[in-house]
Amino acid sequence: MSHEHSPHTQTPCRKATHLTVASTAPTKRTRTGSAITTSSPASEPVRIGSIQQPQSLSCGNVPRLRLLRLRHLTLDGRNMTAAGYKCVATLPLWHLVLSDHSSAQITDAGLVSIDSLQQRHLKLGYCSRITDAGLVNIASLQHLQYLNLGCCCNITNAGLVNIASLQNLEYLVLSGCRNITDAGLASVALLRQLRHVNLTVCCKITDIGLVSVALLHELTHLDMTWCDRITDAGLVSIASLQHLQYLDLYYCYHITDAGLVSLASLQQLRHLSLDNCYNITNAGLVSIASLQQLRHLSLDNCFNITDAGLVSVASMQRLEYLVLRDCRNITDAGLASVALLRQLRHLNLDGCRNITDVGLASVALLYELTHLDINYCEKITDAGLVHVASLCRLQRLDIAYCRKITAAGRAQVACLRCCEQ
Repeated sequence: MSHEHSPHTQTPCRKATHLTVASTAPTKRTRTGSAITTSSPASEPVRIGSIQQPQSLSCGNVPRLRLLRLRHLTLDGRNMTAAGYKCVATLPLWHLVLSDHSSAQITDAGLVSIDSLQQRHLKLGYCSRITDAGLVNIASLQHLQYLNLGCCCNITNAGLVNIASLQNLEYLVLSGCRNITDAGLASVALLRQLRHVNLTVCCKITDIGLVSVALLHELTHLDMTWCDRITDAGLVSIASLQHLQYLDLYYCYHITDAGLVSLASLQQLRHLSLDNCYNITNAGLVSIASLQQLRHLSLDNCFNITDAGLVSVASMQRLEYLVLRDCRNITDAGLASVALLRQLRHLNLDGCRNITDVGLASVALLYELTHLDINYCEKITDAGLVHVASLCRLQRLDIAYCRKITAAGRAQVACLRCCEQ
């Protein structure tokens, strides 16, 4: 970037494709490697020269930019005005992020100017002042494929009516939108191209809402973390989503073994989280043992699972990530079953207090293991770490609160350079 051009010169930045706008100190231009920061008093247009391969570009208080090929813009300015949004509306953007740092300043008025953009990606996460009225302006963005409204806590079902016209939408985040109910999901169900839906902490959603979600036949990713009104009846609806690959049911604690019978039909499933679904027992694991594409299974705090349940888990031969945290009824016998999962890379046994050194001898057969968590496994001693030391691919080992492990035991695994104490 030349330092000799007048600050009042305005020239297209023809090759920049990514821009981050932030509030910065007045009149300062720097260039360090591929990171460029530009700021100017709000009254002055700024000339940015040709940038060959920018990795990051930041501009503060710059209302008059001509960026003819700009596709990605992140606004991180706390003093964004209506004039600033109008400036943004002239840019040929595909991706617009109104980031967390400025979110408290972004209101419905700021969305008025963006309704003419051709963008495909819009992130409004944590914009708590945006309401249903603001979403009226988004409804005209017919090229939009990605919309993130996470923690826009003033959005209600009425707002979802406004976005139901976005027929190219594939990715929708509604996490933390606590006012959305089953009626809102009836609007979402009109977005038939949706592949990814995040409903984390949408606590008012019930099984009735999942009847609507089941109409999204292209869905591959569904996150219902902390949707604690969901029951087995809701999983009957989800079972029709035959393209589903990712399902998170964290803290959906009304789910029982009967619900897992329904999930057995999801043969494309690769990621399943049942954390804190503590009514699940060994019988439920028998039902999902047929999910042979599963790579990730999380059973955190499913404390009714015992060694017998892990016999079923052992049939999932493609499993790479297994969480058994706080499954306190698992013993060394259960780990003998886990040892059959030879593709396993991540194993979490945190809080499995009945595991001993004998169990770690089984774990040592998991030659692909890169992450092992045995925090709070209080029966493990230095002898158990001798087995762990043979895991040459291990990158992280967590052994906090293993009270029988001594300094000598830690020394045995020190060569792994991964020990978290």
